[in-house]
Amino acid sequence: MRFITHHALFLLLTTGAVALATPQTAMAQSDDEATTRKVLQLVREAKVKQEANMWAEALSLYEQAYALKPLPALLYPMAKAAEGAGQKRKAITYYEKFVAALPGEEAAVRVVNKELPELKATIPPTLKIVSTPAGANIYRDSIEKPPIGSTPYEGTFEKGNINIIVRLDGYEPITRQLTLRGADEQELKLDLVPRKDDARAPTRREVSQVEDPGSSSSPLKPVGIATAGVGVALLATGATFSVLSMNRVNEVNDYDKAGASSGAQGRRELEDLKDDAERFYNVSLVSYIVGGVAAGVGVGMWAYGSSQAAPEQDPQALRWNLSVGRERAVLGLERAW
Repeated sequence: MRFITHHALFLLLTTGAVALATPQTAMAQSDDEATTRKVLQLVREAKVKQEANMWAEALSLYEQAYALKPLPALLYPMAKAAEGAGQKRKAITYYEKFVAALPGEEAAVRVVNKELPELKATIPPTLKIVSTPAGANIYRDSIEKPPIGSTPYEGTFEKGNINIIVRLDGYEPITRQLTLRGADEQELKLDLVPRKDDARAPTRREVSQVEDPGSSSSPLKPVGIATAGVGVALLATGATFSVLSMNRVNEVNDYDKAGASSGAQGRRELEDLKDDAERFYNVSLVSYIVGGVAAGVGVGMWAYGSSQAAPEQDPQALRWNLSVGRERAVLGLERAW
């Protein structure tokens, strides 16, 4: 592979110096000649390092020379040194600058047709993935596999077609098919869209107007929920009558302590209070028994209906059913009061 010779570099450097020095003062010409000598010295040293396979040192010397005099002829040996040092992307940059500066040169044609394609083929493609909001999991080809990372993400891949899946809780997943080529540096920017489904609990009006989605799979589930709600309402009724019964008992005790009249009127009032206390107690007892049985039966029906449903029931539907049961129980309590 042919390199730019020291003699050619010297001619380019001295020619440039003469062209620039002609209209300048003697002092300016002297400074330019000193710069030219410095550049030639750096190139000689870089050549020695290059022949010793000390590529990183050679690259540094070439870059110092180019900083003093940015001559296109220096770009080719800079690219070769960068390639030898393993800095392949930097080598590509220098090759491309060399071709752009000297497009008609034989070396530039060879770089375009041979050296650049061969170098790019050895570099794996790089992919950057950014999402708004950040923190989304990134899957390759299938969500059944563990995620390869989360956004923002940067990684290398082999060449070819790949499927990228980006998922974040509460947002619609995004799938993109990409074609990656050697030395590619692609960036994928994604704006995630919130899911359209509404996970909030239904309101009381919605409970009365919307049919329970689980009823189509097992009719026992909604019946069980309603029965349990009635049972809870009866238990609350029993608690109410228990309070009333205790109030009447307290009134009877207070009535005796007050030394009420022992006449017929007093005895009748005392008997009425005792009757009320007993009647309230009996109602509360019946309410407790019937309410407990209804609540137990309702829960049992709901559990049995749930066991008969599809094993992979949608978790969202299950949350809806539980919310409906809670709302119906609240409505039953309100009606009892």
